[in-house]
Order: sequence, then structure tokens, then C-alpha cells
Amino acid sequence: MHLTVTVNSPGEVSGWLLPLVDELKCADISGHVTAVLTPCAFAGGLERTVLERTTGIDEVTALGPHLRALVRDRWLSRRTAPPGRHIVLHLGGDRVYSLLIARLRGAPAWAYGTSSARWRSFAHLLVPDARTRSKLLARGVPADRISIVGQLVVDSVPAAGDSLGLDPTLGLDPAHDDIVSLLAGSRPYELDFMLPFYAAVVDELAERMPRVRCVLPWSGFVPRADIERALAGSGAAWRESAGTATLVTPAGVSVPVIEKDRYAAMRASRMAVSLPGTITLQLAALGVPTIVAVPLNRAETIVVEGPLNWLSPRWGPSRALKRALLFRLNDRLKYVALPNIIADEAIVPELRVEMTPHDLSEAIVRLLGDEDARARMSARLVEAAGPRGAARAAAALLIGPDAPRRA
Repeated sequence: MHLTVTVNSPGEVSGWLLPLVDELKCADISGHVTAVLTPCAFAGGLERTVLERTTGIDEVTALGPHLRALVRDRWLSRRTAPPGRHIVLHLGGDRVYSLLIARLRGAPAWAYGTSSARWRSFAHLLVPDARTRSKLLARGVPADRISIVGQLVVDSVPAAGDSLGLDPTLGLDPAHDDIVSLLAGSRPYELDFMLPFYAAVVDELAERMPRVRCVLPWSGFVPRADIERALAGSGAAWRESAGTATLVTPAGVSVPVIEKDRYAAMRASRMAVSLPGTITLQLAALGVPTIVAVPLNRAETIVVEGPLNWLSPRWGPSRALKRALLFRLNDRLKYVALPNIIADEAIVPELRVEMTPHDLSEAIVRLLGDEDARARMSARLVEAAGPRGAARAAAALLIGPDAPRRA
């Protein structure tokens, strides 16, 4: 079995591809996995580094070199695919890239997670739930080309019964501290605003609620240069020593940056604050009450899908136009947090306004002070995320019943 996967952003890598690769690695099959990184405005910068150190991925390449190699092989050797089962799986980027790779390979193209009729040209669609399947059926996709597998993101976090422990040197005590996870995003434009903003929030919380201990769970997709640029002139600092990092606020409060045990930190938290994205569904799967914050203070810098990204935030007229259009888009969107979208209800509060650190601090204090609301939110989040097992189901379909076993 040879699997070529197109992927591009931190959420698709950590939330979809990595749990799938873990299941493929567990299966006793003879196979080869190639990850193709496609162009993406949502990239964090270190996707290739993360993929190259992932056991189970045999090759990591960019789109350009991969296409050139396929064209060379097609026209010089006439060999479009290695012997045996070969599938091109679309997990991210423009669908045209995946279809082109599949065409050059002479292999079927599959995709995960979409309900759009534009994807009817794919040989098979893996979907997270029955609602997505119903939408595809209504849009003319044949039933035999759709398989419900579940939410891959749920498999990207440890199971509820897994033993997770925080590094004791962090000095965090979940039994007595009100631990709050602050998720700053994985993209440069997010970090530029959120890191200094969170530093100010931490300082206010330290004054109002001494029991609160804030932590920064870190995904590892962000280059150090982006962090330093984001904090320049803010009064906050990023310090590293003996393999650990700390965000030091302008008032001198130390915020542990937790990468290796980030899911343990999230699960140990009374609550979290997060930007929209895959992380909101990971927090839901862990049952962590969450506030989803979308500060529109610099709306013109936000990256979204579609032609709005053609408007440069660096030129006055286009910056003003993009800002106005994004505010209009924000008013039209019912929800942006994945658990809310899946459940079609406001399970977690969404703060989608221009805001100050005080505004966010107030929201955090209110949620921390309402234990019943957090308990209800936690239960609904787990329910919305759904059960584990999507990665295993998807892997079984990709491998097929007649896959050769390792000797």
C-alpha cells in the first residue's frame, strides 16, 4: 500500500494526519506514506519539521518537487505508480493539487471531511458524521463513494483513561490551582497579536485572582523568529533554559510554555482560551471548558479562505476594505468554534469583537466562578466531539482487505 497525503496547516497535520499515521503504523502492513506539503496561507512554518520527525511517514516533500518528479517518471519511465494499492488522500490545500497528483500517479483520489458538491470528482469521501453524508447525498454524490469514519481530531488527543502527568518542576497543582490554558495559535499573524495580548491578560488575572496559574500549551509549529517578532516592544519576553521555555509578562509573571505535555496541561486546566480552529475540537474531546476569542482589533491581518486574502493589509485602501468586509463576514457567521458548528448550538462562548485584555479577563473570571456552567459545558463538549476510532476506521478503508502483511 502506498499512500500519498496532501496536507498544509498545523491543524490538518496534528489533528488529522498524525492520528491516521499512528493507526497505519499499528497495522501490520507493508506500506509507504508520503506527505506532500501544499501552499497554504494558514501554515505555521514548521510543518515539514514536525512531519520529518514523525515515525510512520516515509517521505516528506513540497508540492513543486513532487509534481516535477511525477512528470519525469510519467514521461521518461512511463511508470505512474508502484505495484499494489495506491491512494492519494486529500487532507489540506486546494483540491486541484490532489487530483493532479492522482492523475499523474494513475491512482484514485480520496478526501476527508468535506460536504461540498465540488468534491464529486474524488473517488471516495471519508466523512466525520451522518449529517455530512446526508449533505453529500443531497448534492448528488453516490452513497457507495461515502464512508462515515468519525472525527479524526478526537484521536489526536489522549483517551480519557490514559494516564497523563504534568512535569512536577512546573509547580502546578491541579487540585489547588485554577489552571487556565491560553492557546495563542500557530500562525505568525495570530502570534503577533495574541502573545502580547495574553501577557497583559495574565498580569490582570494575577492581580484579581492569585490562585489562577496560566500556561501556554505549545504545538511546535512556530519558528523562534516569529515568537521574538511578536513580542518585540511589548514588554514581555520569551526565555528558554535547559530545554524549557517561559513567557515572562511585563509585570514579571512567569507563564510556563508546555510542548511535550501540552495535552496534559489542557486536561488539567479548569478552562482554556483559544482561537478558532482544530484546537477547539481537541479541547472539546478533552472536555475542557473553553472561551473562543477572536479579537477583531487587527481584523485586516486575519487570514481567511478565498479572495479576501488578495487584499493587502499593508496598503491603506485595501486594508480598510478588507477590515470592513471581515466585520461583515463576522456578522454573517453563526459560529466559528468547531464544537458549536458541529452541534449547531453555542456550547462555548465566542467573543468575536474588538476587545481589551480587561474584557477577556472579565470573561475568564466569570467562567472560573461558575463551576456548574463549566461542568455542563464539559459534558456537552465531549458529546459534540464524539467517540474515538475515526483514525482506525479510515486506516482500515485505506489499507483495504487484501493488503500485504510485513514479513
